[in-house]
Amino acid sequence: RRHPYIETLAQTKTIEGIHDKMHLEYDALKSVYEGMGSMTNKNLGAIRPLGYFQPLNAIIMEEVSAVTLGELLEDFEKKITGRKKRLVSILDAAEKAGYWLHLFHHHVHEASEISFSSSKFMRNVEKLTDKIGSSRDNFFSRHVNKIFSVAAKKLENLPMYFSIGHGDMTSDNVLYKNGKVFLIDIKSE
Repeated sequence: RRHPYIETLAQTKTIEGIHDKMHLEYDALKSVYEGMGSMTNKNLGAIRPLGYFQPLNAIIMEEVSAVTLGELLEDFEKKITGRKKRLVSILDAAEKAGYWLHLFHHHVHEASEISFSSSKFMRNVEKLTDKIGSSRDNFFSRHVNKIFSVAAKKLENLPMYFSIGHGDMTSDNVLYKNGKVFLIDIKSE
């Protein structure tokens, strides 16, 4: 869970903090499944949540035997024969993933207006710049923080719309099988 090389539930027990917000991810999965279930496009799918197991903070969900968009891309780079067919699959998966996200943001979980907090925003920016910059390289952190601080102050009084975002939109979270696309690991923040 949360790492492409984790294969068993036992392995997840050794990684600190891996399940901290799992209940929120389960709620997002349920919301997506219910919202996407009403869509008529047969090329888009949603993983069916089966339950949430509180003692282990684990999600139980339907398994879809599929390849990821990442695997399609890696396979394309490695093999020369059959590239045209694989390229068609890659483009099809990417286009359908974009449409899936469009439906998600416009029909499943619509954005709502909330107040924007420049101080909360800047705390998040500072955490990120601290990770990127080093103690020897304060120049980067100071200048990036200053740029974002000026922008955040301009946004302070404007209406802001927020929605659930994917939060981990990588090619490994796009599943593709027989022309159908599923997105997994949707975060609820």
